[in-house]
Amino acid sequence: MKLNTIIIEQDKTAMKHIKELCIDSELVNVVGTFNDSLRFVNEFASLDFDICLLSLHMPAIDGLTIAKYLHDRPFIFVTGTDIGIKDALELSPSDILIRPIYKDRLEKALIKAYSDKLFKEKIKSMSFEQKPSIREFHCFSVGNETGRVKIRVADIVFVQSNLSDPRNKELFLKDNRCYLIKNYSFEEIAELCSHLIRINRSEMVSANIVDTYTYDNITLDNFKLHDGRRNITLGRACRKEFRIRMEAF
Repeated sequence: MKLNTIIIEQDKTAMKHIKELCIDSELVNVVGTFNDSLRFVNEFASLDFDICLLSLHMPAIDGLTIAKYLHDRPFIFVTGTDIGIKDALELSPSDILIRPIYKDRLEKALIKAYSDKLFKEKIKSMSFEQKPSIREFHCFSVGNETGRVKIRVADIVFVQSNLSDPRNKELFLKDNRCYLIKNYSFEEIAELCSHLIRINRSEMVSANIVDTYTYDNITLDNFKLHDGRRNITLGRACRKEFRIRMEAF
């Protein structure tokens, strides 16, 4: 089932680009586009849609204000600047896309919005007694064993691909314990651990253990990996989003 999607973007070129990418997606169906946020607000009551992609910065009414009109519908912010990112994160968007937007990155954001939509519908259908609390722990499949280990999600501060088998990941906890978990993608870990930031093709880090960073390097704060490293390469594709997440920290 495709989700009906509204796009709100004041820049016509950006609007066209986002719409074309959405048309290629199997997840969404674009049912409306607005380059005037005031017109969207005026027509909101008559619109039937499931999720919204909206520009964070618009002249008439900004994206932060628009997001408050959406009544629990999942939404994805689009921006080309780090201004307002901290306020945007407080509204719990499904994702924030940094221009330029590429097809694969948009698809990942749409998957998150799709999941948020299904999750919210499931929660609404539950009785009060059935509704879950926020997950504090997760049970990971570990090593070559058939068992699982229960880990406090907030204690995970660093993740790297296993050199022998990149399908497996090494989780480092804040007390320096390390677990090898089986068959987890970085996308799955990101969904479980929203505090972790992707820094290159094979590693993620928590802002809590970052001491300093430059254009292409990160220095960890009083935390050493088991190979003794404290300096980590910041990959080109991750630099902009990493900087925005750090400045919002």
